[in-house]
Amino acid sequence: MTAPTPGRSEPTEFLATEPGETAPGISPPAPPHTARARRARITAVLLAVAFLAVTASTRTHAVSSLDEYLHGVALEHRSPGSVDLARAVTRAGASTWLLLVVLLGGLLAGTGSLVRRTLAAALLTATCVLGLLARIETAHLVGRARPPRPDWAGAAGGFSFPSGHTTAATLGAGLLAWAFARHLSSTPARRGVVAGALAVALVVGWSRVWLGVHWPTDVLGAWLFAGMWLATARVAQLRLLPPTGFGTKRRRPQQ
Repeated sequence: MTAPTPGRSEPTEFLATEPGETAPGISPPAPPHTARARRARITAVLLAVAFLAVTASTRTHAVSSLDEYLHGVALEHRSPGSVDLARAVTRAGASTWLLLVVLLGGLLAGTGSLVRRTLAAALLTATCVLGLLARIETAHLVGRARPPRPDWAGAAGGFSFPSGHTTAATLGAGLLAWAFARHLSSTPARRGVVAGALAVALVVGWSRVWLGVHWPTDVLGAWLFAGMWLATARVAQLRLLPPTGFGTKRRRPQQ
């Protein structure tokens, strides 16, 4: 009987049997990328449901009491120093330079030839661009107005929901974390990269509320939208390029 290659699961039809020996009646375990795709699909669906629920609450064009309360808290506690900090932080969500960072990050995180690295960078950037375009279309469909202009302590434009800066920062940080974490063999190191991406998304979202240019649910909607987009992109990557394609590091069989 031929021993299976270490580190790989062999389909049932390829399991050899000796004469008179019955084949195992247990199906082989699913490849790891299949389980990851299933988890990503579940995550995408849950985030989509949550995003639709938040979106539905904004379609009445009425501001909830919670939004008004949190907006008032931000205005009440603002100081010149905190406003300057928020203005500096919010630049991390500027789409123009963020796309350049994603492109360069993809080149640095890519492996193999220059062509493969360029393809990885292009796929990362395209994922981010498409997400930002989808956010713009969603904002036009919802058509939510921003807080009153006298409350603003920073520049803003367009519709309010979901927050554009928060969406861009969450997408960019998430994609870069995705690209670089796969090179790390240490679980704490990978978690550190993910935590850094979450921190970027959180502080940029905070800055938009603190500057008075977004309602808190605009930021919540942006986090949900960007997370949904990243999870959907992960599903597409695992289905179209499994398991050693873009975004997945090739693992050597254990000896």
